[in-house]
Amino acid sequence: MELTAKNVDKMFEESNVDNGDINADFIDGRKIFFNSKKINKENLKEMLQNLPEKFQEKSGGGMTFLNACMDKKGNQWGEQIHVAKLMCLGIATGLVYYCMPKEMWRVLPGGVPYFGVKD
Repeated sequence: MELTAKNVDKMFEESNVDNGDINADFIDGRKIFFNSKKINKENLKEMLQNLPEKFQEKSGGGMTFLNACMDKKGNQWGEQIHVAKLMCLGIATGLVYYCMPKEMWRVLPGGVPYFGVKD
């Protein structure tokens, strides 16, 4: 699946669980819930593999969130909101990992996480 803002938005919206589907006792404004059956993991993996080589576990090990709006060909595929959605989907499925603990993000450029894509 091509890495585009439209494809990321579509996967995010289709798999995002409506708040009405979750018991109110478990809703936390800092969390996003997905229906794992609605995420096409192969399509997601394909999109993640279209990020620059520096994001790939074996070839770069991870890079700043700020650089993830470019694809591996150097084309801008979306904005930071789309990167956030892609990263959330990747973390939820175990395809994406943070390079450093959250406590260290404040010392990184822009105060945002570095993340990598598992091979």
